[in-house]
Parts: sequence; C-alpha cells; structure tokens
Amino acid sequence: MIFFLICVIGLGCKEKIPPENKLALVIPLSGPLAPWGEACKQAVTLGLKEKNRALQLVVFDNQGDITKTKQIFEGLINDKQILAVIGPLKCSCLESILSLIKKNHIPIISPGCFQEFPQSDGWMVPILKTEDQAKEMALFLNKNYFSWAIFWENTPWSEALSQYLRETVHIKPEFSYSLNSYDISSILPTLKRKKPKAIVCITTPVTGAFIISQIKDTGLDPYFLSPFYFLDPEFKKIAQGTSKKILILTPTLLPKLQEDFNRQFLTHYYVTPNWIATTAYAAIKAITASPILDRKGVKKQLKKTKILKFKLKPLNQES
Repeated sequence: MIFFLICVIGLGCKEKIPPENKLALVIPLSGPLAPWGEACKQAVTLGLKEKNRALQLVVFDNQGDITKTKQIFEGLINDKQILAVIGPLKCSCLESILSLIKKNHIPIISPGCFQEFPQSDGWMVPILKTEDQAKEMALFLNKNYFSWAIFWENTPWSEALSQYLRETVHIKPEFSYSLNSYDISSILPTLKRKKPKAIVCITTPVTGAFIISQIKDTGLDPYFLSPFYFLDPEFKKIAQGTSKKILILTPTLLPKLQEDFNRQFLTHYYVTPNWIATTAYAAIKAITASPILDRKGVKKQLKKTKILKFKLKPLNQES
C-alpha cells in the first residue's frame, strides 16, 4: 500500500512536458511555382537540422493561390504552438493575409517577397528591403561613374525604387521614363542619341525582356540593371542571348555562410541552391537564432538579423 502511494505521488509530481513549438512553411508545392516551393522546403529542412532546435516543421501547400493562402492562414493562426511562418512567396498572397497577421500577432517572413507592408504593424518582417536593391544599383553606377537611363512601370513599388535611385546616384539620369506598355519604339531615337552606359529596368520580367531586345536592336550595348524578380524563369526564357551585360540583383548570404550553405545543399540534394533556397535558408537561420522561442522573441530576432544582401550578378551566373 505504501509502495502504491509512493508511485501515485511520483506520477502526480512528474513535470509536464511542454508541447513542441512549431514553425509553419506556406509555399507552393503544386502548380507553376512548385520548384521554388520545393527549394524552400529543402533549405528550411537543412537549416533546422543544423541548429537542432526543438521546432516541428509543418508544411502547407498554398499552390501560389491567394484564396488557398487565406484558407491556410485562417486555420493555422489558431494554433498557438506555431511561433512563426516562412512564406508565402508571392506578394499578392502575402498582402491578402496582412489583417490576420496583425490581429493574431504572428511573425511572418517571406523568402520571395521583399515588399514592406506597414499595415502589418511590424509582424510581417521583410528579409530584404526596397532600399537595399536601390543601394546596390547606386553603388554600381557611382563606382563606374556611368551615364544612365531608367525605365519604370506605373506602380507604387516601382516608383519608390526609381525615386530612391534618382536621389542616390551622383549623376542625373540621361533619360527617365514611366512606362504604360513595353513598346518603346517612340523613344528609341532619343535613347540612341544619348547613348547611356547603363539602363535600369524596374518593370515586370516580361516587359523588361522586351525592352532589352528593342534597345539591343538599335546597336546600343549598355549594361542592363534589373531588380531581383527578373530571376523569374520567364525573363530568362525571353532575354537569353540578347545581351551579355544583363545584371540582376540576386539575394546572397554573407560570403562564408553562402559558401557553407552551397556545400551542404549540394551534399544533401545534389544540386546548387538557387536564390529562393538561399533566402529561405536565411529565414530559418534568423528564426532559430532567437534566444527566446516565442512569437515576440522571434519577431525581435527577425528585425535585427542581417545575414542577407543583394549582389548584382550576370544573368547566367545568378543562383
């Protein structure tokens, strides 16, 4: 009887094991963007194995779709064990769930969208910022003291980036033009007369590819500087072979970290990581570095972690 009581007391006093913390990954694993989603999943899985933190990875396939994304977030926000979300990749999907993020205080970091959303009240933390792209472009133009021209589309994001560039580049642009279409035939004579050494295209990837083709047909051979989303396969398919001077802003880790990541990714998956895998790896590194594994702690860590930057790379050398 005494032995029984001791056993009961012992069981009653046993410390409860806390539920495992979770990390949600919202990515496209089906549909056109599935290869990018798979690269994210591989990078995040690799990062979790390295750090060996007590985090359970839960993966959701949003198919790159806005409606599907909203449905996923309406479900996962009720799980208090989820500390943070990596994804979604598309800005349109991310924008659709900003009210849910703000209301439920869950930190989000996207490997594919670097747009800033102040309406999230700081819970959507951009892994890179618009001005980071402008600074890298401005550095290239100022260093080479190039004459330059700039094209941008009539969107708030494009206008903000073009304005930042025009303010930070020491030489004023020879030509600046806000586009309504990719047909620039009416301004090609002016462009040919000005002969800028570099042209910045802040457009959609497809529009940018057609602009580059039209300019190359005039006989001009400038450098073309493009934002990170020109890493889209559609741009490469159209622009391939048009110019050897296409430079695209590519997210990269700090040199030693990038070297280690490339080696580990190649060892595990037998391919070199692309840029989306690199940004996903940076996201998981930032989350697992948080000394306090709760939502506020992760949010604070994400805001102060800087292990990623933009680097201009030739079209055929970006990863």
